[in-house]
Amino acid sequence: MFRIDYPFKKEVLACGAQEKASFCLTKKNCAYVVNELGTLADGSVFEDYQRKIEEAKKELKVKPKVIIHDLHPDYPSTKYAQELSQKNKGLKCVAIQHHHAHIASCIAENGIKEKVIGVVFDAGALGEDGQIWGGDFFVGSLKGFKRVAHFCGLSAAGLFDRVALLAGLREKIEYEGQGVNDLGRIVNRSSHVVNKTYEFTLKQNKDELLIYPQAIFEGVTNDLKSKISKSIISAVFHNAVLEITREVCRKIKQKEKVSNVILTGSVFQNKVLLNGVKEILTEDGFNLITHRHFSCNDSHISFGQAVLANTR
Repeated sequence: MFRIDYPFKKEVLACGAQEKASFCLTKKNCAYVVNELGTLADGSVFEDYQRKIEEAKKELKVKPKVIIHDLHPDYPSTKYAQELSQKNKGLKCVAIQHHHAHIASCIAENGIKEKVIGVVFDAGALGEDGQIWGGDFFVGSLKGFKRVAHFCGLSAAGLFDRVALLAGLREKIEYEGQGVNDLGRIVNRSSHVVNKTYEFTLKQNKDELLIYPQAIFEGVTNDLKSKISKSIISAVFHNAVLEITREVCRKIKQKEKVSNVILTGSVFQNKVLLNGVKEILTEDGFNLITHRHFSCNDSHISFGQAVLANTR
């Protein structure tokens, strides 16, 4: 358990997500976080998770007035929160969208007061529209976030998975986002591939910019037929994702007049991608913000949930 100072107004229990399970208890302007517990899909991990929550409540002498969970109804942490709320009628139950929690955690960790562009690249999470989100761009602050751009047809982690399969790096993906590590590991860093990229399409649809990656898959397929090495294909693919991020952030900045950019979500554990995005966006005059206390994966979701519940 570790402590983060933050001006919380009330005692809450935030239950996190499913992967990289965590929970957060707040008391007297402090958050107490226990994380990296494993996946709650594992029954023994879920039992350990519940036991540790009860132990932490007793140790800290916290009596939560609010319990917070992810929007996804099938996460064990969601069911746990809802059941606890039903047993304790005075315990208010609040749902927080997964990607909002990612961004909120990073905002709170860094003490950001201004509006931000939140770039969230991860595996699938349930969105406010009932659809699965996974590669999204938001604008807003702790008062609220608006999704202004997203990948169509895949989540960001799914994009890496599909390219890894096309390139023959493995016969099947054993868990969502496995391709992120596979492709990051083999990137060719030679200077002659720096300016090469695959095509993609951006289309404005009302208030949202839609990202269509189909041309990327065509480019990968054509390069494989031309016997281009997998390491070069990985490099060119990474360049395409960097260009997507740059072009979308430029358009958002022009429209929304926002220069702070938060990078979060498990896909940014790929250091080639993370460092590349930092470099190109810094060149464009953006202020890049990343996590200070946590990894960019789901280990901070419970803290982000608690932060957002604090504003409601």
